[in-house]
Amino acid sequence: MTGRRPPLNPLEPREGTLNEKRWSEILRGAAEIFSEKGYEATTIEDIASRVGLLKGSLYYYMENKADLLFQITIRALNQHLQALQEDSGITHGDAVSRLSHFIDRFMSEIECGEFAFLGAVDIDLRFLGAERLAAIGEARHQINALLKRIIVLGIAEGDFDPKTDATFATNSILFLMNSTKKWHRPSGTRPIRHVAEWYKRFILAGLTTSPTGWHE
Repeated sequence: MTGRRPPLNPLEPREGTLNEKRWSEILRGAAEIFSEKGYEATTIEDIASRVGLLKGSLYYYMENKADLLFQITIRALNQHLQALQEDSGITHGDAVSRLSHFIDRFMSEIECGEFAFLGAVDIDLRFLGAERLAAIGEARHQINALLKRIIVLGIAEGDFDPKTDATFATNSILFLMNSTKKWHRPSGTRPIRHVAEWYKRFILAGLTTSPTGWHE
């Protein structure tokens, strides 16, 4: 494997990834196999076969499996964050409207965006180094912060219970929506848009109601 050299920055993809179409195919193929077999059980040969490459050719795009796992994750998170930030329904209007749009867009990304694969690989992130985990954590923090600003706005505007713990509410909402990836099946009888509608009713009802004894 003479000539293979990892990038100086472990957060950056290798030279071969400049071919965006092919790189996307490789990441999607790797994500599918990680989902089917698990990260540890997946071999480089498995990935190469899935994307129609020789094993040696795959090293033009990555140094090892961890490169693919990181790029699948950070790419999906960044695309998800960008989609949320660019949605005018999330960035403008009253808090109730913004939160409704946030839930709709978040759930839409779970169904059809790169984000759809993250439920399958989350557990495998322990195989990544500290620098890569920090980058993933920062992307997640930005999504968290975007939602928290909406919750804080709703409290300030009087739409949400003034005693709401914005951090607790934010973490709870994201945990609920992220967990959808673990149980929802696109081929099932309940479309993701119906799940999103139920989440909106459930979450908004919780934010506008102060349960007895909760703040004592």
